[in-house]
Amino acid sequence: MQVSDAFPSKYLKAADIPVGREVRVTIASVQFESMEQTSDEKPVVYFVRKQRGLVLNLTNANEIASGYGEEMDEWSGKVILLYATTTQYGGKLVPCLRVKLPVPSDQPAAQPAAQPAAQPAAAPSGITPEEIAAESGGFDTPF
Repeated sequence: MQVSDAFPSKYLKAADIPVGREVRVTIASVQFESMEQTSDEKPVVYFVRKQRGLVLNLTNANEIASGYGEEMDEWSGKVILLYATTTQYGGKLVPCLRVKLPVPSDQPAAQPAAQPAAQPAAAPSGITPEEIAAESGGFDTPF
C-alpha cells in the first residue's frame, strides 16, 4: 500500500496527473475554502465528474482568467487542461500542477511551413479519442 492510498488528499496534486499528459476537465465551480495547515482561505476549482478540486495559486488563476475573465463565478462550464510539471520553490525544484487553456477547435495549431504534419482522424464530434478519455477520467486519473 502506498502512503497516498492510506492518507488520501482532498485536493489534486502533481502525482495525480501522468507525466507528459494533459487532462481535459470542465470547471463545475470555484469555492473558497480554509486550508488546514495555514488557515488561509484559497479558491478551489472543482470539476464536472471529478471529486477532488485544484487549489488555485496565482499562476493558475491568472492563466484561467486570461481566457475566461477575472470573475471566478463565471468560470463554470469552461474547459481547461491540467498537466504536471515542476517549479522552483524554496530553492528546490518541486512537482506542481499547471493549467492551460485549450486551443480553440476552429483555429488549427500552427504547423511548420516546410513539413506540414499529418492530421489524425478526429472522432465524429470533432473531439479526439484522447480528449474523450481524458474528460471521462482516462489516463488513470481517478480524481
